[in-house]
Amino acid sequence: ARQTTLDYYAAFVPALKETGVTMCIENLFYGDLKTRSFLPNFCSDAEDLRDIIDTLNGRHGPHFAACLDTGHAVVVQNDPCQMLKILGHRTRVLHLHDNHGTSDEHLIPTRGKLDWREFATTLGEVGYEGTFNFEVFSYFSSLAKGDTYSRETLEQACRLLYLMGRSLADIATAAK
Repeated sequence: ARQTTLDYYAAFVPALKETGVTMCIENLFYGDLKTRSFLPNFCSDAEDLRDIIDTLNGRHGPHFAACLDTGHAVVVQNDPCQMLKILGHRTRVLHLHDNHGTSDEHLIPTRGKLDWREFATTLGEVGYEGTFNFEVFSYFSSLAKGDTYSRETLEQACRLLYLMGRSLADIATAAK
């Protein structure tokens, strides 16, 4: 699995060099349809992800980083805070969402089991300065069905996510 992963990402290197783009590799999982369970795969684990990024960058230059998906970590029983500590400066993008650890629900923060204060504190401790990307489409799809909610209501929903992000960033800044 390791060599296949390295070969796969190495194929992108010429385009990354030409464009100056950094490719972020996300912690994913394997969904077993028969057992309806979520299982870790090669880059679900922070140590494996760190190894892949470091190996690729060592061979090809600094073209790879990590995208830490909080919900994916929780659903395969990984601790996103521990993952942040292991990945450290390699983490450039966050996919922020919550779940209850049994499915990839894409809930807004605080609606699942992740301790968001601890997570934000860890962001500060590792010096994270990248992107916050809320992956909460289940939240918006439920709001956008039909004509139940006005545009103003949807704008307020976006404002709520902004305020959540701002609060997480403030906690992270205080923890530096």
